[in-house]
This record gives sequence, structure tokens and C-alpha cells, in this order.
Amino acid sequence: MRRILALLILAGPAPALAQAPDHLRAASQIQQMDFQAQQDLARIHGLQQQNDINVLDAQLRTDRALAQAPPLHVDPPAIVVPRKPLAKLPGPYPTISDDFLAESRARVQAAARNKR
Repeated sequence: MRRILALLILAGPAPALAQAPDHLRAASQIQQMDFQAQQDLARIHGLQQQNDINVLDAQLRTDRALAQAPPLHVDPPAIVVPRKPLAKLPGPYPTISDDFLAESRARVQAAARNKR
């Protein structure tokens, strides 16, 4: 607040400062630049706060909308598939005698040993 008042007091006699010595003019410019920098920082800080408020507001609205939204996943109705009995093979089943199987196995093994 004091700097603002000092700037307003210094802004009044601007023509007198133009005629002032160089070191007074330089001090005045430094004060003006300092004041401008403080204003810029305050503006940036205000923008940052506004952005934070907007983010929180958007999150709140999203949370409320999600809480009120109907569920997206609905369990499908249970489908009961009736089981059919296993098909029955026609009888009588074919059979192969043990002697015939033993002879067939011996022929296969003999053919496997006979390498040309």
C-alpha cells in the first residue's frame, strides 16, 4: 500500500522528474518497474487461483454427474441351457481279439527295425 501511495505521489510531479538529475530519474524508473513486477505477480497469482477453482469445480460437477448416472454395466439375464443326454452308440460294439492285436504289433515292430 505504501508503494502505491509513493508511486502516486511520484507520478504527480512527472515533469519535475524529467528535469531531475539522472540518479533520481533512475530511482523513479526502478520504483515503477518494481511496482509493475508486483502487479504482474499479483495478476499471475490471481489467474493461478482461478484455474485451481475451475479445476475443483469441474471435479465436483463430474463426481456429482457420475453419482447420478445410471450404471453402465447391467448383468445379463441368466440363460438356462437344457442338457441333452449323451448320444448312445449303437450296439454291439466291434471287438478285436487279443491274438490279432499281438500279431499286428509284432509286424509293426519288425517293420520299424527293418531300415533300408
